[in-house]
Amino acid sequence: MDNIFDVCVLIPAYNEGSRPILFAEEIAKEFKSVYHNIRLVIVIVDDGSISSTTPVVNEKEHTSFELKVIKLSQNLGKDHALFYGLSESPESSYYCSIDADGEQPASLLVDQWGVITTTDAQIVLARRVDPVASDGIVKRLIRRVVHSFSQRVLSVQLNGLTDCVMFDSVVARKVKINWKNNKTFKYIPWRVLYSTFFRVDDYVNFSATYKDKDGGSRFSNWRLLRLGIRCFFLNPKALTYLVYLGLLFSLFGSFVPFLFVLFDWFSGSLYPGYMTLVVLLTLILWSSLAILSFILSRLIIEIRSIQYDLEGS
Repeated sequence: MDNIFDVCVLIPAYNEGSRPILFAEEIAKEFKSVYHNIRLVIVIVDDGSISSTTPVVNEKEHTSFELKVIKLSQNLGKDHALFYGLSESPESSYYCSIDADGEQPASLLVDQWGVITTTDAQIVLARRVDPVASDGIVKRLIRRVVHSFSQRVLSVQLNGLTDCVMFDSVVARKVKINWKNNKTFKYIPWRVLYSTFFRVDDYVNFSATYKDKDGGSRFSNWRLLRLGIRCFFLNPKALTYLVYLGLLFSLFGSFVPFLFVLFDWFSGSLYPGYMTLVVLLTLILWSSLAILSFILSRLIIEIRSIQYDLEGS
């Protein structure tokens, strides 16, 4: 921790074998070709890979940059690996992340570095610009719904957004503190954190270096839906809408049974105990709403607290 690096690159890996190390060498080559004196450290976070696919580092082979491997005991997902890797990474002026599969080119980090150092920006995101035309109808529909809803309702831009993010040490310090001290923070996706809870200064667009065997996106339907759900429940604006919608639904649901009671009363066909049943169902409905509102209110307070902590000094 005594050495201060110019940039620290985080590479999450799961059952990737030697690919992360080869990709790290490619990243170092790209940086050194443009910035000869850059002090570079690359941290590979092995997210619980099986023994035969764990990256093995020989430090003597890497003289132009420093390479570290952090091995986690179990697979807890890429977001957890990135946050943990950030918390254990050496002190650097800037930090960035990129996937080990090589879909995002190594030169992308150099482009981000050029933007963030010349414009005095704090956060620069990477955005994929080439459309995926070969995806199935269901996946395209899900993607369109999630992207439209997140952008128009939640003011979150997910279209083309990736986990390739570059940010300065001030942002890194805030993220480290919240990740260690706040349980709710651990559920925030890596890409959503920087695009939603911080002010994004700039974007760098790129085209994927490859696609999967079917020529489509490697982002599954379930993962896309899960990302949209997490965006929704980690957004105070969306949670507030949910509370209001629940209130309107309960009001409507309470009046409808009474309308049926009045209709039966005027028609002379009101059954004994009907009113008692209606009142009981109404009480259950409102009690459920009260419990849900309390839970959502606590979540809103926690998310707001995270926002204030990240916006503070």
